[in-house]
Amino acid sequence: MCKLMDVVSGLRLSTVVPGRLTDDNTIHELRSIDLAMKLHYLNCLYFFKPEDADDNNNFTVAQLKLPMFSLLTAHPHVSGRIRRGDDERPCIKCNDCGVRIAEARSSRTVEEVARMNDQSVFDGLVYKMELGPDLGFSPLVALQFTWFKCGGLSIGLRWAHVLGDAFSASAFVNTWANLFSHDPTAPVSVTGSLHDEAHQLPSVSKQFHSAKRVNPVGNHWIVHSGNNLKMRTHSFHINGKQVSQLRSKVGAEFPPFEVLSAILWKLLAKIRGKTEPRCVTICRRNPRFEEDHALSNSQIISTLKASFSIMESEVGDLVKLISNAKVDEKLLIEKAVEEENGKSDFIVYGAKLTFVDLKDMGMYKMKLKGQKLVMGLCSVDGVGEEGIVLIAPIEDGEEGCV
Repeated sequence: MCKLMDVVSGLRLSTVVPGRLTDDNTIHELRSIDLAMKLHYLNCLYFFKPEDADDNNNFTVAQLKLPMFSLLTAHPHVSGRIRRGDDERPCIKCNDCGVRIAEARSSRTVEEVARMNDQSVFDGLVYKMELGPDLGFSPLVALQFTWFKCGGLSIGLRWAHVLGDAFSASAFVNTWANLFSHDPTAPVSVTGSLHDEAHQLPSVSKQFHSAKRVNPVGNHWIVHSGNNLKMRTHSFHINGKQVSQLRSKVGAEFPPFEVLSAILWKLLAKIRGKTEPRCVTICRRNPRFEEDHALSNSQIISTLKASFSIMESEVGDLVKLISNAKVDEKLLIEKAVEEENGKSDFIVYGAKLTFVDLKDMGMYKMKLKGQKLVMGLCSVDGVGEEGIVLIAPIEDGEEGCV
C-alpha cells in the first residue's frame, strides 16, 4: 500500500524566532503536571482547499511565517529549549532558539488524503520531532506546510505536551491563523498560564489511576514499550445523523462524547475479552481555560472504575458512569511528581484506556484569509499500551465526531 510519506517531496527546514529578543536568563518553570505529560506529543492536521486552486499561491512561506514573530514574542518559552536547573529539575530556558518550520509538496490531492485513515497521514504531513537525546537542541514545536497538486494546503502541528494540552495547542495555532488573516505584526496580549485556584497538593497516599510511572527515560523523552506492542492511529468519521441515532437509543439528553465513549468502551471490552478495561481515564477541557491566551496543562483528568463487566453491560449504564467522572486527579499526579522533584517519569494517556473530549478544542475556528477548514485530524504520540480515543467535532457546531 502506498504511504503518504512516499509522495511528499521537497522537504525544506527552517526556523522562526521571536520578533524581539527575550531578556537574558529568562526561565519558564515547568509545573509538575507539565512534567507528568512530557512524554506525550500532540499532532494536529488542518486541511484547506480553496474553490479557486490558484488562491493558495498567495500563501507563501514568508507570509505564513510572519505572524510567528509577534506570537513567539508573546510566548517566548514556546521557542525555548529544555534545560535542567541546579537540582536537575527540567525547565525551559527562553533563549529564542525558535520553532521548526517544514515545507513540502505532495503529488496527492486533499480528497485523496482524506481517504487515508492510517498513521501515514500524520507521518507525511506532520514534521515528527521529539525531545532529546540532546534536549538543549530540540525544538518544542514544529509546523509543516504542505501544498497539494489540487491547490490545497495542509498545516501540520507537532506540539510537545510539556507546553500545554490540546486546548492550549489549538489556541496557539488559532491565534497564529487570526494574525495571518488580519494583521501579522499585531502584538499579542498575554494573560499568563492558568493555575488551579487551590494549589494545595494532597497526600499522595490517596490512590489515583490516571497516571503510571515508567522506566526512566533520561534525556530522550520518548515512551519505551516493554512488551513490543505496535501502536497505530486510525481515524473514522461518524456523521451528525448517525450520532443522533446512537443518542436516541441511549438518551438524547446525553452529549455525543459520553455516548460515543461508552459505545467504544464496550466494543473494546468485547475485543479484549477477559482483559477488558474496567478502569478508564476521562480528559476534558477545564472550563476556566483562557482560550486565546493561556498555554498550560489545565485539562481535567479524572478516572472511573466499573464494578461490573463492561462487555455485558448496557451502554446506558456506561454513559451515566462517564457523565459522573468529574473528580480531577491532576493535583494527585502533581504530588507524585513533586515528591521526586520531577526526576521520575510518568505517562497519562494510555496508562489506562483514555477518552479525550475535544469538542471545545476549536479546530474549525481556524480560517486563513477567509478560507474555512475542510478537515481536521488529531493524534497523540507517546501513548501507553491501554490506548487513547480522541473524540472531536468534524465541523464546527455539528455533532459529527472523528
